[in-house]
Amino acid sequence: MYTIDFDQASRIMRIGATGFWSLPTLAGFSTTLLARCVAVKLRHGDFATLVDVSELPVQSKDVALGIEMLLGHAMKITTAPLATAVASPLARLQAERVLRADHSRVFGSLDEAQAWLDDVWIRRQIAA
Repeated sequence: MYTIDFDQASRIMRIGATGFWSLPTLAGFSTTLLARCVAVKLRHGDFATLVDVSELPVQSKDVALGIEMLLGHAMKITTAPLATAVASPLARLQAERVLRADHSRVFGSLDEAQAWLDDVWIRRQIAA
């Protein structure tokens, strides 16, 4: 259903989500994600995020609203780049509506998202 991994060397959080979620799945994901993000931020400072939801189908209205609320909180934890890969033009429009931050971009493939994140994140680290 979901994975959350942090690579210390690159300081990139990788998040993957698949399948049709229930509200309990969303609750578990929310708790795990927020706790992990706060722990990483406290230990390592800002970190970039790569989200792959290209295998996540359209969710129920309740789950979609919950994800939107979660993202509002999660996006305040770090201002480092956030790249999201989606599978369809509709998913892209939905993601862009929710991910309205200067440090966030939505892409039609994981390769595009990774390339943008690598470019922006590396430049930001060099400048620091």
